Amino acid sequence: MPISAMSLVILIAGVALSVAGMLLVRRLIPLEKLSENNDYVSFTFSILSLIYGIYLAFTVVVVWQQFEDAEATVANEVVLLATAWRSVEPFAPDDRQRIRGHLTDYTRGVIEEDYPRMERGLTSTFNEYYEQIWSDFYQIEFDSSDGRAAIYYGEALTRLNEFAIARRARILASNASLPRSMWVLLIIGAAGTIMFTWFYGTHYVSVQIAATTFLSAVIIYAVLLVAMLEYPFGSGVRVSDEPYREALERFEALEN
Repeated sequence: MPISAMSLVILIAGVALSVAGMLLVRRLIPLEKLSENNDYVSFTFSILSLIYGIYLAFTVVVVWQQFEDAEATVANEVVLLATAWRSVEPFAPDDRQRIRGHLTDYTRGVIEEDYPRMERGLTSTFNEYYEQIWSDFYQIEFDSSDGRAAIYYGEALTRLNEFAIARRARILASNASLPRSMWVLLIIGAAGTIMFTWFYGTHYVSVQIAATTFLSAVIIYAVLLVAMLEYPFGSGVRVSDEPYREALERFEALEN
């Protein structure tokens, strides 16, 4: 999974601070004193690392599930957009052209307006093209005695309602985030787990440096991974807008 430049800087800085803290402890506390506590530190560290490892894995699974759900929501909305486009085929030419034009404008608006605003959650749900699509459907007139027209209209309206549900699901997915209390435990647990490596008394400092570097790198990267996945439409790892772009290209091609 790609990592941004800022995340890489945080990772390197975090590992460097971890190693620096370990070296400082070894400088301030004699090796003999550290070695005396190896059994206690080892026992406590094993329990702490087990608890924190389970919590960290749980958190990663939660944000990854949110990310996958957001991808599925986007795919579902695009499919329903295409279905709504096809559903208006039996309508009068003016009604059909008007609705399809607003479906195209809506798709373009998702790419150009919604996606930039969904990086940290879409706070405003108003979309003029979405409202216009509903208005277009309300303006459609057909002979109530024509059973065929009524069936087509009902089917198209059903697809439009499903599209509305998918749109709402995407907006809710953009606001998915971890509670602050989970973040507090995630960060404090990471710091505490890394700091426990400082209080081992090993005769070979190079071994302790290697162990501290590896452990801190894994933990910090895992926390950064949670941060990157927390908002599915964020600026880092994000749900792609490519499905909307493909739909927009198809709509524009069919209009021409």
